[in-house]
Amino acid sequence: MNLQAITEVSIRGSPQSGGAQNEAIHRAQEAVAQRVEEAREEREPSPEEVAQAVEAMNGFLKANNSHIQFALHDKLKQLMVEVVDNRTQEVIKTFPPKELLDLAAKIGEMVGALLDRKG
Repeated sequence: MNLQAITEVSIRGSPQSGGAQNEAIHRAQEAVAQRVEEAREEREPSPEEVAQAVEAMNGFLKANNSHIQFALHDKLKQLMVEVVDNRTQEVIKTFPPKELLDLAAKIGEMVGALLDRKG
């Protein structure tokens, strides 16, 4: 959700019907602004909360003889979650897909090279 896009509420094409409508619009604008501010203040989970979530997920995955681990993409330094087979230690699935992150890194390199040539 784009929070900045909803910080301003405008009503067009509706006839003005006095103070009651203006007051309702004002209250709606205040409610939206308050919700946007609350969304901005939402905190990130603590390392302990993340560790608990990982343990819970690993408990769920244990039945499938797999576990999750975290890794950083080498070029983007983007966090990836990997599902790993316990028997073979093979990565079964990566979120987001490593190929997608590789593509994003390559596009970034190409944009940088293009800007260097023009600049």
